[in-house]
Amino acid sequence: MENKTTLKKTQQGKYFILVPKNMLRIAKWSEGDTIEVMPGNAVTVKKDDLIFRKVP
Repeated sequence: MENKTTLKKTQQGKYFILVPKNMLRIAKWSEGDTIEVMPGNAVTVKKDDLIFRKVP
């Protein structure tokens, strides 16, 4: 399964992606504005990766 989407940009120049709240997904950004979205259990965390956590 391959899901790709494009980064969105706010008027202040910040980038974001919309993810359904009932799905845990990991965004992999390699080049340009194309990112790859995959299930969290399909990803191996590397040393330089950013980790985001939901704040209640």
